[in-house]
Amino acid sequence: MLQRAETLIVGGGVAGLATAWGLAQRGAQGVHLLERESRLGFWSSGRNAGILRTAIHAPATRQIALTSARTFADPPPELRAHAPEPLFDPIGLLLFEGHAGSPDPMWLADLQAAGAVQAGAPAEFESAYVAEGARAWWLPGAGRVQVDALIEALRGAALEAGVQIHTQAQVESLWKDGAGQVQGVHTANGERWEAERIVLAPGAWVQPFAQSLGLPFPARTTRRHLFFAVPTAAWNPEAPVIWDDAAGFYFLGTRQGELLLSLCDGDDADPDHLIADPMLARLVQRRARASLGFLGPLDWRRSLVGIRTVSEDDVPVIDRHPGQERLFWVAALGGHGVTLSLGLGPLAAEILLEPERTSPLRAALAFDHPDRQVQLVRNYAPL
Repeated sequence: MLQRAETLIVGGGVAGLATAWGLAQRGAQGVHLLERESRLGFWSSGRNAGILRTAIHAPATRQIALTSARTFADPPPELRAHAPEPLFDPIGLLLFEGHAGSPDPMWLADLQAAGAVQAGAPAEFESAYVAEGARAWWLPGAGRVQVDALIEALRGAALEAGVQIHTQAQVESLWKDGAGQVQGVHTANGERWEAERIVLAPGAWVQPFAQSLGLPFPARTTRRHLFFAVPTAAWNPEAPVIWDDAAGFYFLGTRQGELLLSLCDGDDADPDHLIADPMLARLVQRRARASLGFLGPLDWRRSLVGIRTVSEDDVPVIDRHPGQERLFWVAALGGHGVTLSLGLGPLAAEILLEPERTSPLRAALAFDHPDRQVQLVRNYAPL
């Protein structure tokens, strides 16, 4: 069966939904979104810590993050109307990094200009955490995003504006004309979609799509383990996020009363064969004993493995696929997806609807930006 759309978005995670919302803001018509699972945001978007952090080294990514943070602080009415709960808890983030005599972090000047960072830890938020980073920075506008609420707000706002969302619609292949130009997609349920614009926002599944085009995607898929525990000592789950860059470690409280911890791991992973590493569980428990003694013994409850696609320069790919007139990417968010979401959607819509415009930010997001050259470490079977 042949289906038609003006814009077809493949992927119903944060990237795809934010793009749909951005297009809806600009009045785009005929937008359809295909998601392989029965619910939206199931994989990469649903398996992350939900931290809003603007202290990002890559300038282009940082620019989008700062825009997004301003929107989280004051969401537009269409998002507030569809959010089942507040999107964002501004609990702040206490960041440790550097060592004595090391240069200032690359993000410092931009965050200072935006009034988003202060040197040192505020007295009321000092804790007994044993940090490896020698310098402390306080980011009062950072904090905890409620990912489920974000997904629902983006979904509701897009639907209200006329976007049509199709779940359990797994894309099996891209279809091309005789000249090799992508015209649409084939789905597992036997549908063939044709569209003026095809937007690939498949989260961790970018490599199979790219290899079906015969051109490696300039990023790789990685995994990150998240662990959940309950402290035995009294503590405040609304305390700030603690992120120790020097140690590669962060933790924060959840609305469910748990403590979420991660070692910032990022080894290569196959999204279709995602396996947890038991060594990480032992390492995070060791780290907790060494630096979180003030919380008492932790009652370890559960863990999950998240997946993300990262580029070499830690900048997303939001661009037309080289040599393809209709095909675009909104991908490689690199674990920043939640942080970038509300800035990324309008920007992606602008690039889709006005692809010939140029700017320094667009150049940094381009598919073939020279800083993206990476050697793929795994072969993926084509779709």
